[in-house]
Amino acid sequence: IGQVIRKSVKGELLADFKSQRKRYILWGLFLVFSFLFVLYIGPLEGLERFGLISQKKSNASAEASNIYYVATTGNDSNPGTEALPWRTIQKAANTLVAGDTVYIKAGTYTGNVSPANSGSAGVWITYSAYPGQERQIVLDGGRFIISGKNYIKVSGLKIQNVPSSGSGNGIEIIGPGSNITVSGNYTYNTYGSGIS
Repeated sequence: IGQVIRKSVKGELLADFKSQRKRYILWGLFLVFSFLFVLYIGPLEGLERFGLISQKKSNASAEASNIYYVATTGNDSNPGTEALPWRTIQKAANTLVAGDTVYIKAGTYTGNVSPANSGSAGVWITYSAYPGQERQIVLDGGRFIISGKNYIKVSGLKIQNVPSSGSGNGIEIIGPGSNITVSGNYTYNTYGSGIS
């Protein structure tokens, strides 16, 4: 009887082991497949590809992201590249849209500048001195006027000799608007405030 019981128990253990082994193999294959799935096509992209989720593309990635240049040797009929820059800052102000940057090279510029467009969250419009030429960009006798715009950065400019006509302010921000960053600029001999 004891031998029969031992054989019965042994048979049950063997059958249980085989069942468990099959389960472990299936789990192992599932984990390997999951790892390869994530590694090869990415978790979110893969789920989206099989229709399990729907990713919404961010507005930031859909926005433009161009870099333009302005120089005193340029021409406003140029494409605004570094090799063929624009001549006036206002040309850039008329052209730039969310995500765009203009680098302004050293020299003296005249006339008011007033951005035509706003940026948006994560995709600002940037007016900047060409790297290494900060405060060598002189806006002489003109104002930088940001009126009713959002998400605009202005940096590295020198604004001087602003007359009494208009407000007389060097850099003027007029609402409604938000997220305007003015940094690293210099104003001199303005009839009104340097920045208002």
